[in-house]
Amino acid sequence: MNKRTTIGIVLGLLCMCAISFAALAPAVPVVQNEEQPVLSEPEPSGFSGVNVGYDGYVTVLKYEAAKDEWQTVEDGKHNLITNIGINFIKAKLNGSDVAVANNLSSVSLSNDATAVDAAWVQLVSEIAANGLSRNGTAGWSVNGTGGFNYTASWTATGSQSAQTTGLQWSSTPSSANNLFAALTFNSQSLLVNDQLQVIWQIVIS
Repeated sequence: MNKRTTIGIVLGLLCMCAISFAALAPAVPVVQNEEQPVLSEPEPSGFSGVNVGYDGYVTVLKYEAAKDEWQTVEDGKHNLITNIGINFIKAKLNGSDVAVANNLSSVSLSNDATAVDAAWVQLVSEIAANGLSRNGTAGWSVNGTGGFNYTASWTATGSQSAQTTGLQWSSTPSSANNLFAALTFNSQSLLVNDQLQVIWQIVIS
């Protein structure tokens, strides 16, 4: 057997081995690059996808009798809702605390310069004299979808200054634990027959 014949036999054996190994090897699956659908969780029953919000604005007007003219003290200034005011809304919605679920029915005034705080349950040093005691005679008026206004007016019977107002759900002067919201405004000095008007605008959205 010559050298060329030997090389041919070896090459033939190697080819046969390669074919055998290829037949025994497991088939590799073809991977398709397909995007899998994203499954979203179903929304709970009654879910609208919209949050409920509260906004409160206060406008303060002053009438000077000596000049026979009105001036704007504050125009649509944001008020601060108190912690018990938030619980008041909760009680209104779920009826869990009927003791505080009365209507917002009066407006109070104070001349104290303390910054309003969400922890308040009444105004600091609420005014109870000179015609500027808590006003429970005003009423609400509708102001579009989800909005309503409450207007309170006072006529001074003596010299009195004021710079803070509160919205209450009790008309009892100087009573505590019924302060829904509060706001400070530029201090106003009123003389006899001067007037002060506070307009609370509440918007639920």
